[in-house]
Amino acid sequence: MATKPEKPANWERIRFDFINGVGDAAFYAAKHKVSIHALRKRVTKFAWMEDRRKEATKVVLASQEVATKTRGQELAEFDKQDTSLSRALRGLAAGMIGEARKPGAKRLSPTEARTIASLIESAQKIGRIALGATTENVGVGGLAGAPPVLHALTDEVKQAKSAFLNEY
Repeated sequence: MATKPEKPANWERIRFDFINGVGDAAFYAAKHKVSIHALRKRVTKFAWMEDRRKEATKVVLASQEVATKTRGQELAEFDKQDTSLSRALRGLAAGMIGEARKPGAKRLSPTEARTIASLIESAQKIGRIALGATTENVGVGGLAGAPPVLHALTDEVKQAKSAFLNEY
């Protein structure tokens, strides 16, 4: 003869654990000290599996919402850092050009000149991506539709490249 539990089962708690958990019926029957038959009967009778699926969907959607918001914030911070990096690289290139222009300075080798040109190009790409623009060659059409900041950035880079190439 089966012995009765000391206190009645807390079916509300069992339902909550089952719906919000990932274990099977045997796990929750053992955890709450109820028969697996009684638990399975309630799971079927009261559609706990459907409730479990609905709760899992809510959790996934809430998690995705948090992740999307977090990614957006992280992307904004990353873009801010990239914009600063782009400016720093442009400053470094300008400093290298300025040093090379000083009276008595050693003339830049072709490798050094290519390095500076590559630095300027990299700075421009980093800046454009951080500001939401493409890095593709925009050709004769220019930057139609691009933010005004990009026009100034591109003009500044063109001037730096032009000054550098005129010097060497």
